[in-house]
Amino acid sequence: MDVFAFTSQSETQGMMLTEAMAAGLPLVGLDAANALQTADDFSISSSASKALTCYETLHKKLVITRPQQYESLKQLPNLLKIEWEIVKGMASATNTAFEDN
Repeated sequence: MDVFAFTSQSETQGMMLTEAMAAGLPLVGLDAANALQTADDFSISSSASKALTCYETLHKKLVITRPQQYESLKQLPNLLKIEWEIVKGMASATNTAFEDN
């Protein structure tokens, strides 16, 4: 299994961390300045939570401004719940794989 090892104690922007996460690599690293914050800000859970918040905001605006289109989009919450369950399953499987090693 490929893993991104982050050994820098001075990297503050976290660009390498975000690139590794974008590539789907698990991260291992030192508790350097901003490294943990970067990893948390771009985690699957954090990203999904931000996407859900964005969806909810747009949903409220759509109900008020375009009720006809809202009727055709009522299926979206169920589809998002299904996608969220898939993401949670992937995260759980990844955690289990690391615990086994």
